[in-house]
Amino acid sequence: MTVAKLIELLEGQKEEQGKLITTAQHLAEVIEPLREMNKMNEQLISQSLEFVEFTMNAIQSSKEPITSASYRPKGKGYQQGNNTNFFDAKQ
Repeated sequence: MTVAKLIELLEGQKEEQGKLITTAQHLAEVIEPLREMNKMNEQLISQSLEFVEFTMNAIQSSKEPITSASYRPKGKGYQQGNNTNFFDAKQ
């Protein structure tokens, strides 16, 4: 049931109907800034997640050897050091 439906049901009770209308208007005035803040927070969270993902990818790629420099002189293969990661992540 909505507030508009309740206002309709209170048609014969003008005092209660007026109080409900006033309260509904006040509630709408309070909710609107909260909606705007919620949208802003969604955008900030999205940007933060993108930055974290970018940073993690940058750290991960800096640990990987460059494939064109995989061999040392005399054909000896490139040996990776210990394979430690900055983050323990499940994927």
